[in-house]
Amino acid sequence: MSVSGSRLLITELQPAAGADAVVLLAGELDTVTSADLREAVTGLAARRTRPARLVLDLSGVTYCDNASLYTLLGICHALGMVGITVVITGTAAVVREALHRNRLAERLPMQVKPTAL
Repeated sequence: MSVSGSRLLITELQPAAGADAVVLLAGELDTVTSADLREAVTGLAARRTRPARLVLDLSGVTYCDNASLYTLLGICHALGMVGITVVITGTAAVVREALHRNRLAERLPMQVKPTAL
């Protein structure tokens, strides 16, 4: 799956059976493009064979507003309710700055080292 909004590219790497699902984000993550991300992960959660873990790689994010951080928090909680653990990795500097500015770094499941693909 690859979804391209006008400013955000969402690419899901096809995992091997039993492997983590990995979604790569590139571009601007904001109020408008967050809807595309919500739609993509909702589709992933609705699958018959859904992964036990979703890795969101934000290394390609060039802009991140406050609202999108709360979208990420909501995604983590919602997927957790259906048994999917979310890990956020590859946070670009703009994402890290926004996380600290909003005091959300401790509330989101961050992984410092990128996951091997």
